[in-house]
Amino acid sequence: ESLHSSIGLLGIPAGSLLLAAHFYSLPRAAPLIPSTALGVLLLMLSSLLAYSGIRRSLRNASLFFSLCLTISVFWCGYGVVFILGGQGVLNDAGDFRNALVPGLVTFTLALLIIAVVGFLCREVILATIASAVSLASAHEVAMRYSSAFGSSAVACNYMIVCLVGGYFALGRILYFLTKEKIALPGTDLAKKKTHRQIRSTTGSMNHFAATGLILNMLSASVFGCRLLGVTGKLFVGQVPWLWAAGIYQIGICILSYRAMDVLMATFFGFTSILKFAGGYCLLYPVWQPEYNVKASAKIPTGKGAVKALLARSSFLKLREGADLHAPYLGYSKYADAEVLGYACSVLASFAVTMTGDPQAPLATVVIPWVVVAGGILKLLGGSVAFARGKTLESSAFILYAVMWIIWGLTRYGGLYGTTRSFHAAVGIIAFMLFNGFVVFCTLFLNIAWFFYSLTFLLIAVSFLLDAVHTLPAGYDIAATLIFGLVSFYCFLSALFNSVFEGSCLPMGRPIVQLSGVGGGMTKCLHLPARKASSVKRIADILKNGGTCGIPTDTVYVLVAACNRPDAVEKAHRSKRQAQDRPMSLWISSLKQLEPAKHLFTPLLWDFMEAAWPSPISLVVPRGEWVDFLGMKDSAKYVGTPQSIAIRIPDCSVTTHLIDLVGPIVVTSANPTGEADTTHHNQVYAKLGDKVDAVLCDGPSPENIASTVVDCTKINSGNVGFFRVGIIPKSEVNLIL
Repeated sequence: ESLHSSIGLLGIPAGSLLLAAHFYSLPRAAPLIPSTALGVLLLMLSSLLAYSGIRRSLRNASLFFSLCLTISVFWCGYGVVFILGGQGVLNDAGDFRNALVPGLVTFTLALLIIAVVGFLCREVILATIASAVSLASAHEVAMRYSSAFGSSAVACNYMIVCLVGGYFALGRILYFLTKEKIALPGTDLAKKKTHRQIRSTTGSMNHFAATGLILNMLSASVFGCRLLGVTGKLFVGQVPWLWAAGIYQIGICILSYRAMDVLMATFFGFTSILKFAGGYCLLYPVWQPEYNVKASAKIPTGKGAVKALLARSSFLKLREGADLHAPYLGYSKYADAEVLGYACSVLASFAVTMTGDPQAPLATVVIPWVVVAGGILKLLGGSVAFARGKTLESSAFILYAVMWIIWGLTRYGGLYGTTRSFHAAVGIIAFMLFNGFVVFCTLFLNIAWFFYSLTFLLIAVSFLLDAVHTLPAGYDIAATLIFGLVSFYCFLSALFNSVFEGSCLPMGRPIVQLSGVGGGMTKCLHLPARKASSVKRIADILKNGGTCGIPTDTVYVLVAACNRPDAVEKAHRSKRQAQDRPMSLWISSLKQLEPAKHLFTPLLWDFMEAAWPSPISLVVPRGEWVDFLGMKDSAKYVGTPQSIAIRIPDCSVTTHLIDLVGPIVVTSANPTGEADTTHHNQVYAKLGDKVDAVLCDGPSPENIASTVVDCTKINSGNVGFFRVGIIPKSEVNLIL
């Protein structure tokens, strides 16, 4: 529990010790630690801090995460600047100052804010570390501009961090050596654990957003310092700050999807693109000195103002509640990333409309907006879509991302020569064939996706004609504009549908609807099996006459309460049950049959006791014992007129559900004649519009169904087998 906190809180003093040694030796002719070596060590420590902060943040320690990740970004950019200085890229003291000051100013303010919050929350160790590093950064800024401030003041602040780290290390060592009897104040990491867990369950909160917003200060500082005259120029030395912020914001984008915060994840995805583009613009003059940068202003917004306005609106109503980010199939650890995917398509397509010399690569446009936005960020959206069960959408996103990246790098590298045109054309044609299949599949999805994939085919045609030098004038601009507008509609539709209730901007219905295709389009309730509250909710649905798909010790099954004939009949109809595949009966314990024990032969009763719980279904003679289970009119749908298959499953979730509901009627969760269902996604695909809920538990523990044993003639000493499943005949005979 405390490992990642210890790594983080000891990693910061370790880096501080390096910096203290560096600044104490700075007045010497040769520094104690060479700049390149110091930069590499800081990069290693920054990755360690990021890892420990993220791992610990999953336990809702938001202040610790903010401190670790903020210092991690600080040392990441700081380390790269030291490496640039050590390698001679930063030629003089003025360049080194211009490179360092924007980052130092940002993290002075950011760490001061974290320190204040830490003191208010009585996290003294975290607050002391943050305030000491903040003061060290402030002293270093002063030192860079005035020789009156010596480097020893900076080193002293870092030594404070080292002392706090030594105190923390001593406290942890005593804690373990004394077997938790001695804990120095502030070093007992488990003391407030229960309180934090209780607070974290009261509502959904994105603990990563604060650090992502701090990173926006970094890019503002780079350009703001130049506008205010604090730094003398914009140049390659400030790129590490911008790109470090961009990389970390992509990470926070992914973590925000994990926190089910679509809006902040999309926001950080956008702002990361701006960081990369800004850094690229500063890097570009290295080989194109005539390139100029234009600044832009940002408008601040008031917190909660729009939400308060929408609360009074009857047309637009915000989506809220536990099912806000319910995945398409089953459950997922990520929120939906389609908004970001569509937005990246808009950026990439409109960037391509910029005209230029056909023989010169559009370096300033292609790399940041087409390769990064249209390619890398879309790959992220496709991966998240796949994790949420959207197979077709994820395949299309990933395919389009690969196309943008390959085309962008080829166009950027100027590889459209006469000798390579044929090879480029072959690749584009192969891509068009794949996209043609995607277009065909979207006929069964919805209208918006059909036009989205179809208009991207126009883009591919544009690339093909450009590769073979037969592109008509204006065709490429028209194609990209059409695709951009369709993507923009999809972006607005996905954004509105994720934020507001109802279908403000609908994606449309499938163009082609076939029987048996798109069974999962109608969203039935899906609940994670790992939660006891989910099992209780499934039980309530069954008691009220519903049918549900549930996991078992073998494959997924479709169940109904045996005391609800209407539900049993519904399950029978939805399954298209064949007469030679009768439904079976499941109980959770032989105690449920105890009142009817006298109706079973002693051998059969002993055999049931020995065989269950297990994936063995026993076909027993039908008799008066059926009435003891309260089946009533359901009995005609279960078994045959002569016999009934009965079983106690070896699955705690299933038996707990039966304890809540009573005996249940069971059949496999697939239409008769099809393969067994081994994942909750398959239940949706096959029966999604015919069941009321699905209890989701991922892949089945087995891919084979239960063994069905004929016990109708067991008194003769022999049993038969209707089906040999996961339990072999030899094991059944051994039990007998």
